Amino acid sequence: MHRRFSTRTYLYFGIAAACFLLSVATGKSEPLIMAAPFVVALLLAPFFGSPPQAQAKVVLSRRTAFEKEGITITLSIYAGTKAALLEIIGVLPDDAEVCDGTADIVAAFDAGERRSFSYSFSLPARRKIQIGKHLMRIHDESSLTYWESEIDQAVDLTVYPAPHFSKQGINAVHTQVYAGNYTSKLVGEGLEFADIRELTDSDRFNRINWKATARSDRFFRNEYAQERNADVVVLLDTFFDLRAQGISFLDCAARGAATISQHYIERKNRVGLVELGYYLRYLLPRPGARQWYKILEHLAQTRSEPRHVSFEVASIPRRILPPKALVFAFSTLAESRFREACVDLKYRGFEVVVIHVAPTQLLPSLPSGNTAASRAERIARRMWDLELKLEIRKIREHGVPVVPWPIEQPFSLIMSERALRNMRMRRYS
Repeated sequence: MHRRFSTRTYLYFGIAAACFLLSVATGKSEPLIMAAPFVVALLLAPFFGSPPQAQAKVVLSRRTAFEKEGITITLSIYAGTKAALLEIIGVLPDDAEVCDGTADIVAAFDAGERRSFSYSFSLPARRKIQIGKHLMRIHDESSLTYWESEIDQAVDLTVYPAPHFSKQGINAVHTQVYAGNYTSKLVGEGLEFADIRELTDSDRFNRINWKATARSDRFFRNEYAQERNADVVVLLDTFFDLRAQGISFLDCAARGAATISQHYIERKNRVGLVELGYYLRYLLPRPGARQWYKILEHLAQTRSEPRHVSFEVASIPRRILPPKALVFAFSTLAESRFREACVDLKYRGFEVVVIHVAPTQLLPSLPSGNTAASRAERIARRMWDLELKLEIRKIREHGVPVVPWPIEQPFSLIMSERALRNMRMRRYS
C-alpha cells in the first residue's frame, strides 16, 4: 500500500499559508494563532496510524455474456485492522452501464470484520477485455492521509454480439450430402412427397399408394424427397470500419453474422466464417452448437487492421468455401476489392447475397445551420450516396442480390422479408 495525502491536508495547508501571509501583511500575531492548530495537525499527520491490513477477493459471475446482458461482480473484503473509512472504486469501461448497485463502495470496518458487496453492469457492444480491477483506499481517523492500493484480480471477459431471433431464412438452392431440413431434388428417405412410381420387389409395402393402385392393375408407391443440409458461409468486409455516435459497422455486421449463424446451425447446416480484408481470418464450415460458440468467440474479436497488403478471393483456400455454398456478405460496398470479390464468387458458382450497410448511416450528424461547411458536407454525402447506388446497380447486373439494411431495424426483419423477396426475384427472373 502507498500512503497519500487527502484533499483535507491540502486545505489545511492553504489555510495555514493564508494566515501566515495575513500575519506578515498586517503585522499582527492573531492570524498565526489561528493557523497553529492546522500546522500542528499537518506536522503530526504523517506519524499517526500504521499501515492497515485489508484483503479483497473479486469474483465474476460469468466469463462470457451477450451485449446488454447483466454481469455481476462480487467483492469479498476482510479488514485485519480497524478502518475508519474504506473506499473501493471499480474500474469499468467508459461505455459500461451499471444496472444494479454501485461500483463505488464506501464503508467502515472493525478489526476482523468480513463483508461482501456486489453490483451488476452491462456492455453495449462486443469485445474481449479484462474486468475486475479495483482501487482501494483506507482513510485514517484524521482523514488527512489515506492508504491506497490496487486490487488487480482481472479476468478475461468476452462479450458476444447479440443475435436477433429469426424464424425465416433463405433456403439454399444447392444442398449437400448430410441430413438436414432442406428438401433435396433427389428422392429417398424423407417426409416431403415427390412422385409416384411402380412398386418393385425390393420396395417396402408401407409406401404403397392405395388410391393410385386402385385405379390400375399394378401396385404403385410414393416417392419422397430427401432432406439434406446446406453449407453457409458468412463473409465480413474488414477493409475498414466506420464508427459514429457509438455505432460501428463491424458491430452491426457481427450481430447480423451471429443471427445468420444461429438460424442455420439450428437447422443442422454447416456454417463457416471468413474475414476478408488486410488480414484473412476464417473458421471452417462445421455443424453443431460448438461451432456456434466458436463463431461468437471469433466475432467478438473481429476488427479492421489496415496495412499495405490485402487478400483476394483467389487466396482463400478451397476447403473454406465449399462448392455451391450459400454466401452472406456483409459490407458497406465502399471498397472496390470487396465488390469485385462478391462478383467473383458469383461466377465461381456460389450463391451470394450481399447485405449492404450504407456508410452514410454511420457518419456524424450534419452540422446545423445553412453555413458553407454544412452545405459542402451535404453535397459530399449526396455524391457519395449516388456513387454507391451506381456500384450497387453494377453488382446487381451480375446477378448478385444486394439487400439494404437500415441499422435501426433488427436484422431478423431484413432476413425474413427483403432477402426472401430479392432471392425469389433473382431465381425466377
